[in-house]
Amino acid sequence: MFLHNRHSGLHPAFRVILTVVLISLTTACGHNHHSSTQSGTGIPVTVSGVVLYEDRIFDETGFTGTIGLPVRHAVVQVVRSSDQSVLAEGSTGTDGTYSLTFTNTGPSGVYVSVLARDSDNRVAVKDDKGALYSAVTPDLDDTASDLLDVPMTVPVNIGGGIFNMLDVFLDGAEFVQALTGEAPPVVTAVWYPGSCDGTYYFPINNSIHVYGGGAICGGDTDEYDDVVLLHEYGHFLAENYSRDDSPGGDHFLEDSGQDIRVSFSEGWGDFFPTAVRNNPLYVDTIGTVAAFSFSLEDLSSVFQDLSFLPVTAVYTTNEISVAAALWDIFDSSPQEVLSSGLDSVSAGMEPIWDVFSQYLPCVSCSITSVSFEDFWDGWFIRGHGLAAGMDVIAADREMALTADAFEGDDDLLSATAIGTDGTAQTHSLYPLDDADYLKFETNAGTAYTIETLDLTNGADTVIDLLKPDGSTILNNDNFDGKTYSLGCGVNPFTQQSNCPPNDPLTLSSKILFTPSIGGTYYVRVSRSPAAAHSAGEYGGYKVRISVP
Repeated sequence: MFLHNRHSGLHPAFRVILTVVLISLTTACGHNHHSSTQSGTGIPVTVSGVVLYEDRIFDETGFTGTIGLPVRHAVVQVVRSSDQSVLAEGSTGTDGTYSLTFTNTGPSGVYVSVLARDSDNRVAVKDDKGALYSAVTPDLDDTASDLLDVPMTVPVNIGGGIFNMLDVFLDGAEFVQALTGEAPPVVTAVWYPGSCDGTYYFPINNSIHVYGGGAICGGDTDEYDDVVLLHEYGHFLAENYSRDDSPGGDHFLEDSGQDIRVSFSEGWGDFFPTAVRNNPLYVDTIGTVAAFSFSLEDLSSVFQDLSFLPVTAVYTTNEISVAAALWDIFDSSPQEVLSSGLDSVSAGMEPIWDVFSQYLPCVSCSITSVSFEDFWDGWFIRGHGLAAGMDVIAADREMALTADAFEGDDDLLSATAIGTDGTAQTHSLYPLDDADYLKFETNAGTAYTIETLDLTNGADTVIDLLKPDGSTILNNDNFDGKTYSLGCGVNPFTQQSNCPPNDPLTLSSKILFTPSIGGTYYVRVSRSPAAAHSAGEYGGYKVRISVP
C-alpha cells in the first residue's frame, strides 16, 4: 500500500545550535558572540556578499547531487556582538547578494545574520518553540576596513534544508502573488532536527510542520522534498483562498474508491507543486531514495523503493486521477495523445485559479461538499469553456462527467428498454439531479433481480420499481440494508474513516421482484437522497435485470 499521509503527534522539546567553520545556524535566542573592549570606528562601514545554500537535486529515483542556489529575499542584519543591537537591516536580492552600510559607535565586533524569513513577510521558518532560524557569521572586525566582503554558504547537513524550505515556500508565494496581484498571508514552516511530528498543514495558525528525521519515523526528512512541501502549501491555499471539505485521515495513491472530498483535497495538493515547478514529476524521498514518485503525464506506474508497481489512477475518487486531470488542463503540451483522444486544452493556471478561488468557496452556489465534480461544474459556470477538450481529459481518467449514451431517458415516456437476460447497461448520473428510466417486460410468477453494480466516481444509487402509471412498487437504497451517516468523517484517534467506501458495490441497490401480473414495468435509478458527503453528486454505474 502506498500510504501518502503525514501523521501528527507528540514530540519532545528539542533545540540545537549547529556550528560550522563559515557560519552558525541558530535561533533568535541562541546567539553566542564575544564582546570587545575596543570601540568601533564611528565611520560608515559597508559589508556585502552573496548568500547561498546547498540544494539537493532529485529525479524520480531520489536525490542525485547538490547545487548552490541563492538565498533569495531573506532579511539580512548587521548585529553588534556585544549587545545584539541591530546596526543595519536589508535583504538579499534574487541572486542572493546583499550590501549593508552601518556605523558602529559602540564596542567593535559585529556579525552578519541571515534570517529564515523573507523581507515581504510571506514565509518564516521556525523551530518547535517558535524561534526564528538564522545563519550567522563568526565575529567580524569592523575596525579593519570600511569595506567588508562576507560571502556565506549554508551546507546541506547544517541548515541548508531550512533555507530550502524558505526558498520553496517563496516559490509558492510568488506563484500565487503573480495570480492575485497581492502577497499571500504569511505561512510558518515548523521544523527541527529529529522531529517526527509529521509533515502537514495546520490551519489554526497557518503553519506547515515538516519531518526532521527522527528515528521513530524511519529517519524521514522532508526539508528537501520540494514537491511535498508545495503539496502542503497547496492545502494552505485551499484554507486561505478556497474551500477544503476533506475530513483528513489516511489516503492512498492507488485507492480509486476513497472519500471524494479527500481525493479532491489531496489531488489539488498533488497538482499544485507540478504547476509551480511546471514539471509533472512528484517525488517523496526517505533517506536518499524515492519512497514513491510518479509523473502526472504518465500514470502507468508508481516508483517505490526501487521498484515500479502498477497503479490504476481513475475516477474523481482517486487523488492522482484528480491531479492528472488538473495537470492536463494546465499544461502546454501541444496535442498530447491521451487514451481517449487528443488533449487540446492548455489553459494555464489563471482559469484553474479562478474556479479554485472564486467558485469553490462561493456561499450561494449550493455546493454540498467540495470535490472535483464541483471544480468541473465551476469551470463551465465561470465561462472557461473548451468542452470538447475537457471531455477528453475526463474520459481519459474515466470520470463520469458527461451524459451517458442513453441520456434523454428522464421520464416514463422516454424510458430505455432493457432486457432481462442479465446484460448490463452502462449509465451515468449526470447532469445534476439526473434520473434514468428503464422499462422491461415481465411474465407473471417469474422472479426478477434488478440491481445496480460496478459503481464508479462516488455514485450512490437508489432504485425505484414503478408501475406504468408511475406509482412506486418497491424501493431500495443500499442493498446491504445499511444507512450511512450524512456527517460521516474520520476518527481523530485512529485516523480511520467511518464513511462508506466508494467501491463498486457498497452503495449499490438491489430489488427482488415477482409480479403477479405480467407486462411492462419501469425502473428509475437516481442518486440516493441519503448519500453521505463522502460520495459524489454524480457517478457511473451499470444496471441489469436477470432471472434465476
